[in-house]
Amino acid sequence: MAGVPGCGAAGQVDAAGVALKRRPGLHDGRDAMGMAEYDVVLLASFAQVEEWRKRHAQERSRGLFAQTVTTFNAWMMDLWELHGDGRAVVDPLQRQTVMQAAFERLACEHAPDDLAAQGADGAVGMQVASMHAADGADAGRCAGNRNGEDGVVSLALSPGVMKLSARCARDAAGVPAFERAVDLACAGNVPTELSVREALLLKGVGAYRDMLQGAGLIELGHVVAYLARHEREVFARPLRVLVNTGAPCDWHMEHLFESCSNLSVDVQVAQGAVGRISHGVALRFGFPSGRYAQAALVAQHVRALLGGERREGAGTAPTVVVAAKDPLSLYKQMEPELAGAGVQVCVQAQVPFSSTDFGRQLLSLCRVLQDEGDAWSKADLADALLPPFSGMSRRQGLQADRGLRADRLVAREAALASLRIASDTFSQLEEIAQDPEADILLGVFEQIAFGAPGRSQAWRMEQLAAASAVRSCTAAARLVGAGMAPCVQALRDAAVVVSYECVAETPQDAGRVVVTTQAAAAQMGLGSCDCLVLCDLTSEDYPVADKDDAAATLFGKLGLAANESALSRARCTFAMLMKLSRGELLCVRPLNDWDGNPTYPAAMLQELIDSYRADPTADDDVDDVFGLPDALRAGLLERGEELLFANASAASAEAVQQRACEVPRRPIGQVAPDRMSAVAVERRADDGRAIGFSPSPSQVEAYLDCPHKWFAQSRVKLEDLDEGFGALERGSYAHAVLQEFYCAFQALGFAKVAPDNLDEARRVMRSIAESVAREQFDLEPGSGRYVPTSQMEQREREACAKALVGYLDFEARFLPGFHPAYLEYRIDPERGVQYAGHPFIGTVDRIDVDDRGNAVVIDYKGSVGYAHEIAGKSAQLPGKVQARMYARAVERALGLNVVGAFYVSYGEKHAAAGAFDSRSIEAAHLPNMKVERSCCAAEDPWGAIDVEDFASLTFATMLDRTEQLVAAAMQAMAAGKVDASPSSSDSCAYCPVTACPKRGA
Repeated sequence: MAGVPGCGAAGQVDAAGVALKRRPGLHDGRDAMGMAEYDVVLLASFAQVEEWRKRHAQERSRGLFAQTVTTFNAWMMDLWELHGDGRAVVDPLQRQTVMQAAFERLACEHAPDDLAAQGADGAVGMQVASMHAADGADAGRCAGNRNGEDGVVSLALSPGVMKLSARCARDAAGVPAFERAVDLACAGNVPTELSVREALLLKGVGAYRDMLQGAGLIELGHVVAYLARHEREVFARPLRVLVNTGAPCDWHMEHLFESCSNLSVDVQVAQGAVGRISHGVALRFGFPSGRYAQAALVAQHVRALLGGERREGAGTAPTVVVAAKDPLSLYKQMEPELAGAGVQVCVQAQVPFSSTDFGRQLLSLCRVLQDEGDAWSKADLADALLPPFSGMSRRQGLQADRGLRADRLVAREAALASLRIASDTFSQLEEIAQDPEADILLGVFEQIAFGAPGRSQAWRMEQLAAASAVRSCTAAARLVGAGMAPCVQALRDAAVVVSYECVAETPQDAGRVVVTTQAAAAQMGLGSCDCLVLCDLTSEDYPVADKDDAAATLFGKLGLAANESALSRARCTFAMLMKLSRGELLCVRPLNDWDGNPTYPAAMLQELIDSYRADPTADDDVDDVFGLPDALRAGLLERGEELLFANASAASAEAVQQRACEVPRRPIGQVAPDRMSAVAVERRADDGRAIGFSPSPSQVEAYLDCPHKWFAQSRVKLEDLDEGFGALERGSYAHAVLQEFYCAFQALGFAKVAPDNLDEARRVMRSIAESVAREQFDLEPGSGRYVPTSQMEQREREACAKALVGYLDFEARFLPGFHPAYLEYRIDPERGVQYAGHPFIGTVDRIDVDDRGNAVVIDYKGSVGYAHEIAGKSAQLPGKVQARMYARAVERALGLNVVGAFYVSYGEKHAAAGAFDSRSIEAAHLPNMKVERSCCAAEDPWGAIDVEDFASLTFATMLDRTEQLVAAAMQAMAAGKVDASPSSSDSCAYCPVTACPKRGA
């Protein structure tokens, strides 16, 4: 075939691995005609079309006026405009939207209400009766696919099923074998070779086909079938066609070429293993030691290459194409370094719709609007409230989010109503999320994207692409009369194409770098760049194993075998890539993956290397590290991962050293001097008077447990935004119930719960628990209210109330000589109580007294354990100190002789722990308590000041020692010392500082 580069004699493969391949129904004819004799030339991309036209226009005097050079899809579209019925060809997003709508409508039409199904992901299930074997003899096969009801099969409309259906429509629509199977399924028959569920899926594809027809849309495959049926009008004269895409014909091409007798077709495909590159193109290899070093290696080589060509005075700015598995990530790493050198960097990639700001905000709002019933997630609104597409500032959005999440009882409609009032833009976004007819408002958000301050051009292009994707889906939904649900399903898995360029910081034109994927780079024209860099050439990134998925299985049953294997596709792509560069091809293979595990070369890289070896089966001519023969080791590039910052910024080590400066690292727990005042905050009375530094007993206890944990929880406030329904709220509820119980119980004339009044106490407790539970709903959000919002939470509240009733059995036996005298006793600044040198402020849950003037302090807890017991506690391991602090404060406030400080559990296990004076309280009066671990000594030992174990001291001396350690803690707290110093390994439980070096120590 004279004049066609890369084509040898018939049946032969040239140096680039390209040959003409005869197919059934097609013929070569290349010896009888030259390039000028073809009427139609079909190429893989428009870039190749442009390059072809330029190259062959120069070779032929009469130009290309009598020849059509285009892609197959564009050729079909042109013919459809001339000979079709006016329907528009569906795009991928419209296909997904209409497919979802068709399946949902089919489910509604054929599934009785009592058979409605739900998929595992919450999608609607489709159940269809009257499916039967096409030959009437395979009833067992049908029965084996039924779900419960006789004659009924079901298919959950999951994202996987929708993707499979869309792939069937894209790849096989219009192909006779596939259309026959769809027609059988639509007639209620199960084709012999298919399962019932496969037939049901095809029935859904048939419904999609009918829905497209009614909406004025059509699949490209059906366009091909239409043109084939009308071949006499479409192809009125014989045409000679060259298919030069480098790949075999797909099913649509085969159907057209085999059906049209006036088409004489030659197909040029790549065959055989990858061979050597063209003469004059330098081949180099790069081996970063790991993934983290790849961007820096490529950026430094590109910069050196472009700088060298500029110094040599090249007439035009050189172009470098970089093909990577994740081009956007590689672009973001290299762009600052290259742009700073005057290089224009462009990226062509796809990003998930949900990762764009506009897409994320719209989908989050759609989730809120489409949640069933009252169950909705306020956290989903967080993205929808961020600027710029919410119409609120960042501060306003965060405040609105905090307010909504702090109220677990807020209704969805009330929340949305408040946001509509706050922002008209949010209201417009809500309209788009609810109604396809509102897509005219997308222009508002496109203008917001254009005018958003401080945003890059790349960001603006992403948002515009996302808005365009929404417009495509809503247009299809309107045509088929569907709502927003199919649009949302399509957009969740959609990817939008982004292509943007970074303008160089300096005016000089140092060249242009295009970062894209291998597939996109392969569509570029012959010799379209000066250097091609192929990244990520590992077997993990570019596998060549054929996928045996559901689509391949279904197509195989229909007799639609794959025209090429994964290996042949990879070879075809690589063969096209090898023709791009005019000067240099750089193959980059990271030696280790992200986790540091060794990688293996991609199959195409290995074939390229083997083509330069005399004997590919030998192992004595290659090195162990890189696997290269001696002939390919020249100009080898390496890059280690030890230069962490340089690799992260894709810069040279020298450049990073020039910019580097030593930043003193502040040890964990050290607060800046100008922020010390934020650590020890002075308290104020209700009337605004300054009280001074006076932390509550719970704050002191938390500080003694671990100063840094206290700082993170109490000062930095690393806490969840959502109003909780946990131990804190349960404790508030239980405290309120216990307080009101004793108020009501003592009003009936009972001093304390005792065995003889236990029945009456239970009745009162049940009544109080119910009334307090109702009152919780009247409390303000953030007050610690205990308000269930689900049946599970309701059962938790009921279990808590039941535990409180059960607690009365323990209460009747606990300290029978004492009775409650003070409930929720508040020690205010006015009482002038000093503790550890500071004013004491706090509330004691309960103070019981006996007839001898003795008193005990009781602190209610959900559970008690070792930390609450006095045994083993010391200045180094203080344990829980609240009750001990309250004991001394009560002595000074009320003048009582406090002989015990107890923690009492009202939870499932009713028990007590703490410290008491063994001379004043009998062990028999302390049920469910490890008395020996809470009992203080009757006398202080000799040299008590040096004794570490507090349990070896008398109760009064133990309280003194506790006050001393609290004084030291308050002094350190006031000085801003918040170092990580956990008192025990248990202190690290529930600590929000996960990176603490002392964690678990």
